[in-house]
Amino acid sequence: MSSLFITSIILVLMLIGTLIGLWLRKYVPTSQAQHEALDITRTAAGLLATLVALIIGLLVSSAKITFDSTNASITQQGAKIITLDRTLSRYGPEAKHIRIRLGESLAAIIDILWPTDGTKTADMARMEAEKRHGRSTRQNTRVDSPE
Repeated sequence: MSSLFITSIILVLMLIGTLIGLWLRKYVPTSQAQHEALDITRTAAGLLATLVALIIGLLVSSAKITFDSTNASITQQGAKIITLDRTLSRYGPEAKHIRIRLGESLAAIIDILWPTDGTKTADMARMEAEKRHGRSTRQNTRVDSPE
């Protein structure tokens, strides 16, 4: 179920509850609908406002934790790629072809994650599918032997 569908169901149920409350209000004696009912309503509204504030705070906290985790992961992967490139550079011309392919693959991944033309969005679903199937983000991933 999508979040929009669930939200729509909740909205419809709230409207039905409101209409039932308005209909039942005609049958409640006016002496019972005075001070006690107003106090209960105010207390319930305060409780709901507090719960909504708590839920929004937890949602923001969860989003911040996810952002920090993703940021740390990207930084760590970048450091590993830099270390790999420096290690390959120590092998000299024999590893030049591999270093070039590493740069091309990294450029393709960066283009998928952060497209530069502004019309595309990040295609994370494609990356996850290719990761599950053991494919790279580029069509031609075979490393040719150095000439």
